[in-house]
Formats: sequence, C-alpha cells, structure tokens
Amino acid sequence: MKTGSSRNPFSAGQLVIAGFLFYLLQSPIVGGFQNQKGAIQGVVLRGNTEVPAAGVRVAVYEGAGDYAENPLQTTTTDGNGTFKLSGLEPGGYSFRFSREGYADGFLGERHTNRGFFVRIVTVAPGRTTKDVVMRLAVTGSVSGAVRNDRGQPAVGVPVGLSRSIFGEDGTKVIEGAEAATTDDRGEYRIFGVESGHYYVFAGGNRRLVIKGNESVEPYARSYYPGVDDIIHAGSIELEPGGSIERLDFTLRTPKVYRVRGRIIDAATNLPPASAGIATSTGIGRFSQSYDPLTGNFEIDGLAPGEFKVSAWIPGSPCGKVSDGFGGLYTTNLNGIPSTAGAAGSTAVRLGEGDLENVLVVIRHGGCLKGSVTTDGKAFPNWFSLQLRPSGSSIHISVSMEKNGELQVDGLLPGQYQLLPLRLPDGFFLKAATYGGADVLDKPLDFKAEGSARMQILLSSRVAHLEGAVTAASGKPAAGILVVLVPEQRRDRYDLFVTTDTNEQGKFTLDNLAPGDYRAFAWESIEKNAWMNADVLDRYKQYGQPVYLAEESKETLNLPVIPVDNPK
Repeated sequence: MKTGSSRNPFSAGQLVIAGFLFYLLQSPIVGGFQNQKGAIQGVVLRGNTEVPAAGVRVAVYEGAGDYAENPLQTTTTDGNGTFKLSGLEPGGYSFRFSREGYADGFLGERHTNRGFFVRIVTVAPGRTTKDVVMRLAVTGSVSGAVRNDRGQPAVGVPVGLSRSIFGEDGTKVIEGAEAATTDDRGEYRIFGVESGHYYVFAGGNRRLVIKGNESVEPYARSYYPGVDDIIHAGSIELEPGGSIERLDFTLRTPKVYRVRGRIIDAATNLPPASAGIATSTGIGRFSQSYDPLTGNFEIDGLAPGEFKVSAWIPGSPCGKVSDGFGGLYTTNLNGIPSTAGAAGSTAVRLGEGDLENVLVVIRHGGCLKGSVTTDGKAFPNWFSLQLRPSGSSIHISVSMEKNGELQVDGLLPGQYQLLPLRLPDGFFLKAATYGGADVLDKPLDFKAEGSARMQILLSSRVAHLEGAVTAASGKPAAGILVVLVPEQRRDRYDLFVTTDTNEQGKFTLDNLAPGDYRAFAWESIEKNAWMNADVLDRYKQYGQPVYLAEESKETLNLPVIPVDNPK
C-alpha cells in the first residue's frame, strides 16, 4: 500500500520555463532587482534659512562610516544647493558635508554618552532616495590687533576664544574654542567660528619663532574688555556668519615673583631626601630649587594669581606592579605625576610681591586593593572604573587584571566617589563595599595604612527600556535625543543614559541599572545640560517617570520637548 506520492504537479515544459526564469533572475543581464544600484539626492541649506548652500563638498560613507578613511564617493552641491550620488549598492549610508565658511557636519550627528550617532540613509535597489536635507551652520570670524604697553605690535602672541559649557557633572565650566596667533604686525583673525557667546583673551607664556625672529617675551593674559580674570570678563555674541572686528588688546609684560617655603614629610616630620615640585598654573619661565637638608624650596618667575604649589616623592605602596596592572594614571591638575608614592599641595595666592613661608606637607599614599565578581555571567575582561576625590575634578583610574583583581597605587588618604564610567555590555553595578561599608551610594573613606579591600559586584540582570517619540503633529520624531535621568542619585554619572530615536521615531536602551528614572525627549539641548539640576527643574513637567526592576522590559511613549520652550 502506498503511503505517499512522488507525483510532480508541473509538466516538463513548465519546469523548463521555471528554470529559465530562475536563470534570468540571477543573471546580471536582467540584474535581479536586488542587484540594481540606487541613488541619493538631497539639498544643503544655509543654517536655519531656506537659502541654498552652493559649493559644499558631500562625502558618502558606507554604514556609520569610518571618517578617517576615504569616502566611497564625493560630489559638490550646485547653485541650488542640490546634490546627487548615483551608482550606490543597496544598503545604508552616512554623509559628511564641508565647505569653508561653514562648520563641518555629519547628517543627523549627535554625541551622547552611548557614542557618536549619525543618520543612516537607506538606498533601495533601483530607486533614488530624495528626502536628505542638511543644514550647515554658518561660521564667522573675530579679528583685531594686539600691542604691548609701549604701543608696539605684540608678535607671536596667542589669542583665543573660550565659552561656558556644561561639564560632565552638570556644572558650568569654561572650555577653550578656536584660537590664533598674532602675525608680524600684531594682528590676528580667528575664523571658522560657530555662532554663540564667547570670552576673548590674549597673552600668555608663548615662545614662538616667526621666520627666524624669536619672540620670548611673555605677556600677562588679558580678557576682553581688558581685565585680568575671566570672572570679570565680558562676553561677545557672534551671529551666524557674522564678523566682529577691531577687538584690540593692549598687553603688559607681567611682573614675576618668587615663592619660598618648606617641604615636610608627615610620616617623619622631616624633609624628604628628594622631592619634585610643581605649580598648577602660572605664567613665566619659572625655575625651582630644593634643599633636602632643610626642606627649603624656591620657585621664581611666577606671575600673580591663585594656584597650588605641590610636592611629591616617587614610590609604590603596592610594591612591584605586575604586567597586568597599568599603575596609577591621573589627570591631576596640581602637577603631581602618576608615579608619586607620597604627595601634598598647598593653595596660594601670589600678589604684587614675593611669597614666603609656604608649607607643603607630603602625606604617603596607600595601596587600595580589591576584586570584582559577577552574579552570573563570566567576568568581562576589562572595564573602566575611576575614583574622584570629594570636592575635586581629578579622576584616578583603577587598574584591573583579567581575573577581576584591582588596585590603585599611591592613593592618598581621603574620601572618594566611585565612578563606573563605562561598564561592559550586559552588566550593571549592583554593589560596592570597602571594608564592608557601602561605597556605591556613599563616599569611600580611604585610610592609607589600612588593609581593607574594595569589593565590587556586577549583575547581569539588567533592565531594558524601549519606546517611541512623537512630534506635536503626531508623526514619529526621528533624530530626537532621549535622556534617562535617575530620580535620586544625580551624582552617579553612569546612571544618566542617552540615545537617539531612529527613522521611525523609536528608541532602545539596554544594560540599565534598576531604579526610579525620569525620561525626556529633547528636540535640541546643550550637551550635558540634562545633568544640571536647575535645567531639569525647568523641564520637569515634560519628563515621564518610569521604574525599572531587575530584568524588566518597559515601554514608554514620549512627546518631543520644543527647542528652548520650558514652561
């Protein structure tokens, strides 16, 4: 008895036709639809206007692109600001736009703490994508002349712009922007400057050779409109494409003074046998000397101002560092190097005269050791942990071996905040203790002579949040910045998470620590402004609260917060 059938439902002629069609679909003669190349057409506009930007170089890259490499294609916008790139394989592409007089830009670019995002434009087989619109910021210039107090041109002098931005903790900090140097006539011109508010300064310690003529004379820094301190400086406002001219400076040769004092080792109450000396700032070609018999030191050639005098001696409280450890790396602004085993600093204010009897006490650091464990998944090879001294902007890296052992060599006594800057994918920081005391939500109180260990627990039970952002029109909002803000622990930088919405207005946030949050969706906001308490208070009504439990998957729908429109 037959239990099945081998009967073919197609005739021999039908099989021949089917086979021929299959051949044609695979053949480059027909070029199967999937093999047809496509094109991208768009327009570049001048800033926030509808004026076309002609002569702009357009470079296209595959996917998100490696912008250090050569682009796949380039073209230039015509008189109407339009461009077209043809012969593109089906897939996703990104774009970079550049021209003198404009700020270089990437289509849909945004910097978040999850990385650098750009808009990806999809090319379909045999089709032309026509919805690409790029608005390039128009740049301006600042120019003027710099003379010394004798009325002569100040040659080879640095002139720069600074601006106020939000730092990584949400506080306002001053950031350097564009700069230039005066020519042989003492004139300068800073171009390619984006619109905004700036502080302008001239002067500083600069040794420069211009066509064989060496300029070694330092000038006291002066801020517009002729003040010595940026606190009292006035700002300028540069409009898009604007030009501010005749912003002139008259500089004086700074008077330099001397700081004298004594260095003492706190462990012995005696001068150290040798010591390194540095200042955190100062203008002038200063020199220094140290007498190990008396502990006396002298630093001369210092300009007036507030700064710190620091001293240190080398050492390794942790002993010989193994190959797996990188030692202590620090961005210590006081001039103390990473090889210091003991160090100390004293804040001073140098006025119009020498400063005497400055005491710098060196305290010995200790060896902070510990380990990292996980509650499930295998331990990741490496991730970034740092310690931040209380009341300081200094960050100290924590060295880590592949087996999870960690250490910080030469850590000075004091209180520190633990900052997990970049955790491995699939984990969140669940707990951290030092000597059994919680240091995740409280400061780590380090005693150099102690033997307590730091224990860090990573959990793989991360939370997940996804959702969509809609514009006022009810349509999906693409390229919108979504920010997840912790409700309580605002000092935990790692808990602030940002991403962008995709072309469908959707977003996804993974590897989240459990807790209470508030989610925002900004059309535009200054970088790190969301970490400032005053800014968040202004936008609080736009934030949507959400609680994330371990391994939870939540969904949110968020409205777009209009530009500069907090209620």
